[in-house]
Amino acid sequence: MSTEKKLRPLYVQVHPLDTVAILVNEGGLPAGTRFDSGLTLIEDVPEAHKVALVDIRAGAPILRYGSVIGYAKGDIARGSWVHEDRMLENLLEGSLGLVFSQPVLLALVAAGLTRDDAYRIVQAAARR
Repeated sequence: MSTEKKLRPLYVQVHPLDTVAILVNEGGLPAGTRFDSGLTLIEDVPEAHKVALVDIRAGAPILRYGSVIGYAKGDIARGSWVHEDRMLENLLEGSLGLVFSQPVLLALVAAGLTRDDAYRIVQAAARR
């Protein structure tokens, strides 16, 4: 019997206006997974990747950290994996897509992860 504690499905939404969140379960989660918030994944989503919290219409801004990180190339359904092929990145903001990771790290720790696990997830996301 495994002594490893299995986390319930978790994502991190940094700002209340965010339309995407970061999935934090090791190894990702399969389609059909339901979160405490009521969100259900409609496709597999890898660890440290974005999931749509709401339906996002084609051309609509995609919000993370309360800021526009890109625009939907087509309609993105709630519970979908939001990856680079589905969005036009917002590279004109001067950040070249880079953001401070501290709010994400702190949110992961507040969600129950150890600081080491949270750091590993933040580092993995930074390399994507």
